Amino acid sequence: MSDTTKAENANETAGAPQDFAAWIAAQDDATKALYNDHIGGLKSALKSERDERKGLAKQVAELAKQAEAGSDAQKQLEAFGKQLETADRRTAAYEQLHQAGVSNLKAALTLAEADEMFDRRGNVQIKELKEAYPELFRAAPTTNGNAGNGTGAGQPKGGTMNEIIRNRVGR
Repeated sequence: MSDTTKAENANETAGAPQDFAAWIAAQDDATKALYNDHIGGLKSALKSERDERKGLAKQVAELAKQAEAGSDAQKQLEAFGKQLETADRRTAAYEQLHQAGVSNLKAALTLAEADEMFDRRGNVQIKELKEAYPELFRAAPTTNGNAGNGTGAGQPKGGTMNEIIRNRVGR
């Protein structure tokens, strides 16, 4: 039996976690620290990107106030400001929907917008969305392929493939 097959069988018997968060929680402290360092950099980049967008939105709002009332420039700046706000709201909604376990983010956001399922602060009302469209919250199906062993039927009669070939050759 190869090392890979042994590891796969050990994972199956040990009840390998079905989600990433459970897998990370089961890791040793060194692995968790490496993961947290890596994710910390990503979170920092995301935060700076969001802060930059908020700064741009404020600048656009200020420029719109300074532009001549009723001018094309003012109208364009106001339209651009609304687009920035919409993009920020969508980004926050996608993050919220992802954390709620939605399988199709775009469909869920489209339905939430169509049915106006947002609270006063602009957050998606997950509970109402789940009641109206439970199919969006189904977990992706997982298969037990047992890499190299077919579809979970176990090993073929006669042992591993190497043993079968060796038996046929006469070794």
